Amino acid sequence: MNIQISYVDKLACSEFLPSPDRLLAVSEHKKSGLILCKEFHAEFAGPGAAIALSVEEDYEAILALGSPELVEVVTPEERQKAYSRRIQWLRWLQKIAETAEPSVRAERLLSGFAAFFGSQVAVDLPDDLLATLVGVMPSTIAIAKLQYRQVQHATQDSYESLVRKYRSDVTTFELPTFHNSSAQPTSAFSKYL
Repeated sequence: MNIQISYVDKLACSEFLPSPDRLLAVSEHKKSGLILCKEFHAEFAGPGAAIALSVEEDYEAILALGSPELVEVVTPEERQKAYSRRIQWLRWLQKIAETAEPSVRAERLLSGFAAFFGSQVAVDLPDDLLATLVGVMPSTIAIAKLQYRQVQHATQDSYESLVRKYRSDVTTFELPTFHNSSAQPTSAFSKYL
């Protein structure tokens, strides 16, 4: 998965949306999204979410996860759907942020991004950026990433050791082969056929 960081200012936003009545949304055809960095917090806009660059607060930066395509939303039904999707993504983050324990917030955020974009993307995102999404310190994210990597490594080791352990216990059977459809089977299984 590709991670691209793009810094924008108010002037750049106006190039995307010359008039306030236009609305864009992240295309639903790809697993991609945008992290919209504002002065004191960040928001995630996943597939289908509305992006109203001309009327929202100024962005400090926009981080693209994957290769998001922005599509213009025209009809009232499309606009309603795009706003609903944006609200869904905001509620997802809000639910994580309402968790009292900061380390649990960090773990849930990493797990969510890993499930959607893959574990490599989740651990490659900057700690300070992830911290602003759920209101934790960057050091809390760094600790959560370390624990996440350790769990992944232990899980992979456990799987590989199970495969090695049980590989010797596997018994293979040769099934009779039939070359001629009129031939009678000649094996210990013939009484069951």
